[in-house]
Amino acid sequence: MATRFVNFADINSADYVIDGYGFCYVDLSAEEAAAVMQVATQYKVVKREVEHYSHEDMGDYTYVTEVATYELDKVKSVSEKIWLEKEGAGDIIVSNGQFVGVVFFTGFTDYRGKEENGFVPLEHLNDRTGLTNYCSVRISVLAADGVDLSNEDMHISPQESGRTTRSWDYNFHLEKK
Repeated sequence: MATRFVNFADINSADYVIDGYGFCYVDLSAEEAAAVMQVATQYKVVKREVEHYSHEDMGDYTYVTEVATYELDKVKSVSEKIWLEKEGAGDIIVSNGQFVGVVFFTGFTDYRGKEENGFVPLEHLNDRTGLTNYCSVRISVLAADGVDLSNEDMHISPQESGRTTRSWDYNFHLEKK
């Protein structure tokens, strides 16, 4: 299983900090891991794209599309190298032996999908050294109760071409299957 388990931790002793929350990697017994994953696999991370389109003559439109879904038992850890456009990376959050959410990569990899352009999200969270201009390193905390602990929306500024303007919002959230 590529997924790693983390607990909430004090920021000063955490393996990493995302949006003000500290996380430490933990080792679970085979039984504990199976119980947590039994609940976690009832959820998926969904990435949606909302395209805002405005035309001088035809008015304003909004299109919502589901760009990708990620199965929590199939994603890599945020401590592993990723490079494919729709490759997911996340660590399973466990509290008191229970699944509570996921720390998930909400940025994007280089659109060319070459392994040599890959990166480890945690290593590059605050350092773009060696990264191409075509990738974004963002990690967000997604809670299982549907209330996200951080803002995981990404906005791509309006682009004008002639009489039309387009902008995009990307949203990641944890959804029960």
